[in-house]
Amino acid sequence: MVALVAGSAVLAVQAGAAPGGADGSAPARSPGAGTSSAARPAGLAPQADFNKDGYEDFAVSAPKGAVGGKAKAGYAAVVYGSANGADTGHRQILDLDSPGVAGEAMAEDKFGSRTVARDFNGDGFTDLAVHADNYYEMDRRFVTILWGAKDGLTSGALLTDSKGAEGEDMAGGDFNGDGKADLGVGAPGEDGPVDTGSGDMGAAWVLPGAAGGLTTKGAVSFAPSDLGAPGAGAALGLWTAE
Repeated sequence: MVALVAGSAVLAVQAGAAPGGADGSAPARSPGAGTSSAARPAGLAPQADFNKDGYEDFAVSAPKGAVGGKAKAGYAAVVYGSANGADTGHRQILDLDSPGVAGEAMAEDKFGSRTVARDFNGDGFTDLAVHADNYYEMDRRFVTILWGAKDGLTSGALLTDSKGAEGEDMAGGDFNGDGKADLGVGAPGEDGPVDTGSGDMGAAWVLPGAAGGLTTKGAVSFAPSDLGAPGAGAALGLWTAE
């Protein structure tokens, strides 16, 4: 998937293929039938089917949205697919104050600054990784994984810098080919704020997917020096290819 930033919104859309068949035509589908993401390889950018009903769902976030009077706390929204298309009557609004979601919303959190949709625990439901970035105001930056389930997205794991999930940018993929999606995260300010223009070499991590969700067991981390690349001011991890 590609995270397209349009104003304050981040749209989760499918990438890596023509919009239809090989000639760009619309793909053939049975009337009223969705397509399940469960049959797709975990590392591919899936259609987001958070409740696994066979219809694609639309995830959109508003990182500058207010939550309970807290400016720019941010939230994520899902409009679920149906036989008649995207159904705004079947929707979810999720923020850090939502019941079951770990954490607490704070002003300037910008929850939803980045999103990645993948099946991280291999249960056939698409999950949503959501990045919050309150680095310059509160030195607060983390990733929340919202798990897919039959009723839609639910609460899930909270990843922090200590687990290599600073998450300035993120990308999903099945990097070890085990059928469970992994999450790559970038930390361009690992040596200090990116705007210093000097010592911020940056770093990146890959957190493997597992039956219980993302794990640090078998995680891979690297800095520019590990790649034999120049380091000073490199800000490795500022962007990832998704």
